[in-house]
Amino acid sequence: MTHTPFAGLGSRSVGVGIGEYAVASNGELVTHALGSCIAVCLWDSRRHLGGLLHLMLPSSVGRGNDRPALYADSGIKLLIEGMKAKGANLRITRAYLIGGSSLAGTSVFAVGQRNIIAARRSLYANRIIVAGEDVGGNIPRSVRMHVLDGQIIVTSPGLAARVFQARHP
Repeated sequence: MTHTPFAGLGSRSVGVGIGEYAVASNGELVTHALGSCIAVCLWDSRRHLGGLLHLMLPSSVGRGNDRPALYADSGIKLLIEGMKAKGANLRITRAYLIGGSSLAGTSVFAVGQRNIIAARRSLYANRIIVAGEDVGGNIPRSVRMHVLDGQIIVTSPGLAARVFQARHP
């Protein structure tokens, strides 16, 4: 499955895998095991609408387009289109980036750092403000986004949870 758009999840928790995204107006969106991958969380505070993308690589250029949500450039475009389709106002939508680690064996190609840069560029090109980040380093991360209030909880083994509380612009 390349992407998974959802809406009106009730109190459900929906898992978002590598190369997938989801958009919801309720419940929570969850992704696990972010190493060099990036979770892009978008939140529209007025519509209480959230989206989460789990991207793996920075660019889709020169690659097949059968899994566009794997890449920062095409995946963020899909996520934004999904948010707009559910009525999001991109002028007030805020982004949060999580992941982009340099875990053992991945530092040679700097995939995590390249993912961070590509995600920031794509969001900037779409005029979406990055309101918070938990990126880089050498730790894996998992993300839980509560769609109704925009709270984003980032966990890593052996570390205290980090919480972003999305704010109204």
